[in-house]
Amino acid sequence: MDSSEKKISDLLKLARDQREKKQTSKPTEVESSEKQAQQKLFEYHIQGLKDFYYLRKLWSWIIGLLLGITTLVIVVFIFLLGWSYLNYELYPWFPNTVIVSFFAQVVGLGTIVAMYLFSNPFFQKRK
Repeated sequence: MDSSEKKISDLLKLARDQREKKQTSKPTEVESSEKQAQQKLFEYHIQGLKDFYYLRKLWSWIIGLLLGITTLVIVVFIFLLGWSYLNYELYPWFPNTVIVSFFAQVVGLGTIVAMYLFSNPFFQKRK
């Protein structure tokens, strides 16, 4: 073997040794801290999503309950008018105004909530 072949074989052996050493060695402190930081960020992100969906579910129940109560008030009001328990002879426009305003509130709030809860980014306008 001449000197150039010996140098090449030495370089190949050195590269092979370094590769084996790298495969068997433990991760460095920098790599380990980067992985820990990424894991921590991932955990924060998952916790944030859990909190977001919990609040979304809570508010949907609260708004649904309020819409149900408002609808129940409208129904009771209509029945009381129909059974003549409520008499609005001096102000005949008042029952119509109350019923229409409650109905508009229910429909408007229901529409806004449905658009938010069931929104799909695919169908939203793109800028």
